[in-house]
Amino acid sequence: MIAGSVTIGENCWMAPSVSILNKKDIGDNVIVGKSSLVTKNISSNQTVMGIPAEEISFVLKNKEILRKLLSNFGS
Repeated sequence: MIAGSVTIGENCWMAPSVSILNKKDIGDNVIVGKSSLVTKNISSNQTVMGIPAEEISFVLKNKEILRKLLSNFGS
């Protein structure tokens, strides 16, 4: 779903069920992961995912931190 005045650059790929809010700019060579919610502009050459959509390296780093916290909680 693309809401309103969204600008999408060249060579971009949007997975199924992506939502992009109004007046956002998506750069060139951007990949947006499944069911992501784009709430801010995305620079060229980025891969984003999540709700809200974040750079994939940020998402994976936070996932690892959460995994460690949860494993310590169960000990």
